[in-house]
Amino acid sequence: MYTDFLNEPDRVQKPSEVVGGKAARDCVRLAGDCLTFAMRHLTTATPISFTRAHDQFFTMKSAKVQALLSNEDFWWYLIARLEAGEQDIAEAVLGYEREHVKTGTMFRKLE
Repeated sequence: MYTDFLNEPDRVQKPSEVVGGKAARDCVRLAGDCLTFAMRHLTTATPISFTRAHDQFFTMKSAKVQALLSNEDFWWYLIARLEAGEQDIAEAVLGYEREHVKTGTMFRKLE
C-alpha cells in the first residue's frame, strides 16, 4: 500500500484515499499467496548460494559491464579462464577489471 506526505495543506495521505477496498484486499491476498509460495519453496528447495564476486558483479553499473563486454581483450581473457577450467563469469569479470582495466594493461599483447 502507498501513502505520502501532501503539500497544501500539509498532511499525510491515507492509503484509502489512493486505493479502493477491493484493490487493497487483492493486494493483501497477493502478498499472502507470495508468502505461502516463498515458504513452501524455501522448505523444499536449497537456495542458490552467491559468492562475494557475484554480489560485486550484480552491483556493477550496467554501462561499466556493457563497456567490458564490448572489449575484445576481455573475451580473450574469458576464453583463457574457461580453458583453464575456471567457469565463474562473475570472477572473470572482476578479475579482468582488477588485473587489466585498473592497471591499464591488455591481457593479450597485440601482434
